[in-house]
Amino acid sequence: MAHNRKLVLGAVDLVGSRVRNSIAAMSEARDSLESVLISSSCFESAPFEWVGLIIRYGKKSDDLPTFRQINENHGDLPITIEVDVNEIYDIHNSKELLVLYFKRLTLLCLLAVAEKYALPREELEKAVWW
Repeated sequence: MAHNRKLVLGAVDLVGSRVRNSIAAMSEARDSLESVLISSSCFESAPFEWVGLIIRYGKKSDDLPTFRQINENHGDLPITIEVDVNEIYDIHNSKELLVLYFKRLTLLCLLAVAEKYALPREELEKAVWW
């Protein structure tokens, strides 16, 4: 692993969109939720070292992430989720709202990971605020 992260967020555009504040908002959301992962050790027994979430800006919103095969070379569990970019356009000028959006989306994905791999989810559930 070339980094010491437990959670990495990224985005890919499927429809030619331009989302402002996304890098800063994703970084803040990642830092907040990564600290929960580290302090709670909830993914300590996982068969992967870290989760790589790619948010796909598209035309529809998925309910659950798509899981890829664990990458044995890098130790990551790659997952993706498509979101309707129009939802983001409504809030992307506000970094604070965008951070909350990415935190909620990432938390939903992490809960799905915990469920799929039968990992403790109590600390993640405590982070749910909505």
